[in-house]
Amino acid sequence: MFSLGWLVAFFISPFNKPLLVALRHCEQSEAMKPFTHIVKDYYPILTRFARRIILNEPAAESLLPAVFSQLHTALPEIHTKKQLHHFLITATRIACHAWLHQQALLLASQSPAQHYNNNQEISQ
Repeated sequence: MFSLGWLVAFFISPFNKPLLVALRHCEQSEAMKPFTHIVKDYYPILTRFARRIILNEPAAESLLPAVFSQLHTALPEIHTKKQLHHFLITATRIACHAWLHQQALLLASQSPAQHYNNNQEISQ
């Protein structure tokens, strides 16, 4: 299903360089196994949750690396499964709302003609 190679590729982005380096150097590390299992278990759940909020599957998936990067940073402070679940749901919800806000600002900055043309392209 998911491999460590997928996990490393999943985190390739400029803001995840420290995590990417850690994953590459710790491929066989016992310390990374719990994090890998968390990603495997929560990725589909968080994707569905984000998709319900923003109604855009590619954008929903693109938000998850940042969420898992935040988790990697906060993991030492999370002690129970309930805390983990709440952290991931909250971080995903905040990321979705930030994305929606960004999209609203983008639409507000467009002229009505640009907005009309963008909607025509989407519907075709």
